[in-house]
Amino acid sequence: MAATLSSSLLLAVVRLCVATDSVYNDDLASYVTRPDLRPPKIEVHTHDPSAIAPGYWFVAPYSHLEPEPYTKKFIPCQVGPHIYDNTGELVWSGACKFKNRNAFDFRPIDGGSEPRLSLILGDVLEIGAGMKGMYVILNSSYQTVQALPAPAGSSMIDMHEFEVLEGGQRALVIAQKAQLLDTNPIAGTVGAMWVLNNGFLEVDMMTGGTVFEWWALDYVDLGETYTVPPRGPGTFESPWDFFHLNSIDKNRDGDYLISARNANTVYKISGSTKEVLWRLGGRTSTFQLEGFNFSKQHDARFRPSGNTSGTSISLLNNAAHDDELESTSAVLLFSLDESTMPFTARLEQKWSRLDGKVSRTRSNAQFLDNGNVFANWADRGYINEFTADGRCVLEARWLSGRFNNYRAFKAHFAGYPSEPPVLSAHAYGTTLETMTTVFHVSWNGATDVTSWNFFGSLAGSPADVRPVGSVTKSGFETMHMAAGLFRMSYAEARDAHGVSLGRSPITSTTISPAVLDLLGKISLSATPGAPPSAVTSPLTESRYSTSSDAVGTSRVMYDVLSTPYAIAVLSMIVLACFLRKFLKWRSLRLRS
Repeated sequence: MAATLSSSLLLAVVRLCVATDSVYNDDLASYVTRPDLRPPKIEVHTHDPSAIAPGYWFVAPYSHLEPEPYTKKFIPCQVGPHIYDNTGELVWSGACKFKNRNAFDFRPIDGGSEPRLSLILGDVLEIGAGMKGMYVILNSSYQTVQALPAPAGSSMIDMHEFEVLEGGQRALVIAQKAQLLDTNPIAGTVGAMWVLNNGFLEVDMMTGGTVFEWWALDYVDLGETYTVPPRGPGTFESPWDFFHLNSIDKNRDGDYLISARNANTVYKISGSTKEVLWRLGGRTSTFQLEGFNFSKQHDARFRPSGNTSGTSISLLNNAAHDDELESTSAVLLFSLDESTMPFTARLEQKWSRLDGKVSRTRSNAQFLDNGNVFANWADRGYINEFTADGRCVLEARWLSGRFNNYRAFKAHFAGYPSEPPVLSAHAYGTTLETMTTVFHVSWNGATDVTSWNFFGSLAGSPADVRPVGSVTKSGFETMHMAAGLFRMSYAEARDAHGVSLGRSPITSTTISPAVLDLLGKISLSATPGAPPSAVTSPLTESRYSTSSDAVGTSRVMYDVLSTPYAIAVLSMIVLACFLRKFLKWRSLRLRS
């Protein structure tokens, strides 16, 4: 009785100790089967579950926009393209595939014969050379099927836009190049001046050739900017960014809609003459804005219009200019009337950022098929999903303040990874009667899995494998426990109709020699037919933390803790844990 009570109390204290320690490292997920993946956790609040649109979230967390130096150090995969579900559970991580490189504008696209994914892969700095960014297309197995470099004439890859047009034959991208001007018309002085010239291109996805090309300095005056020009001439590496093009869209008439953040203006460009057809907002607006204003905007898009005399436009108003009348970023939908002079723009609907803050940079908004609006506010990956009438039904953000997200999208997608599922099996217990095998299984990117079947061998022979159990899929990684020591096992994925989708390779079970030596109750010969090679390296503390679903049951922990020696050892661990907490707390107090 005393041993039971003491071990139970100690188990509770150990769990408390680990739980408090997770405060310092609880913003990244971890998995037994994929210790290389540490995706950012998402905190999700649902305000009306019945009104939330179905679909997956396509995001790409990053920590720093600037290209980072290449390193040979091991870094857990946490940056790059990711897919999550509506509960914030990871579905697919492409961080390892792209070696932790920044990715932007990650989204599902119409690939013609099959669904595909597109993304912009950022630059990486290497010793002696740069690893250039690419425009990348993935198939439904997450394999790269196309990779296009930055367009000719552009100094580097631009992170803002990679819109693959219907059918996947063409795409819209943004280009930039530093250009030396002879005069500085803003400052009224004569002399050379470096200016960043923004442009956009429509490219042929098959050949990489340019179908249409437009550059701002050919059609836009420098006086339209709201940014202050530099005092000196600037440099090729740091030219004056007077325009800052951040989105492109194309309508069925073949004309283009572009957003220039530093001009606070949306431009309509003729697809035939390249001339500016009109300006919306900014210093020389063609329209009178009725009931709204915007600044530092992103993601301007053509929208289906019920107005026969005009056009409907949406954009995300960052409201980040010093003179902006609005105090909260918002998604705006407005109609344009070009039938009479002066032209007018009328606000039709507005979806304001739920927490009342301002997104000073980045952000986008997606209009979903059910009428909802999926708004990404960028900072910490903050997301709101609204109904058409303005109710927020979902909000989410990274738990970590270290990550942001440029754009987010929501859509249906079916992923069929080319790599097999991954199974991990570990045995716990102190006697043959209490031995338990704990299975963990995952399949990165497999969207159709609804259940897992487990098969194992007590004798450690493939010929002796038999069904062990079945369990409903739960999150990215699913756990199952079975009584007995199954020295060899595999897992099979099944869909909602019971059809087999794939199976993991046969895996040997990891047994902890430390536990066996500590208790001295089980020898390797206790189980007939078990070869010595079935025993692998000892369990590690980080992979078997009691704060994770990766551990065994309380019964297994009780077996381990119910010896006086184990209690003494773990008591010392607990004391060391609390001492570490005290030192961390004291360090924080001294800093503050």
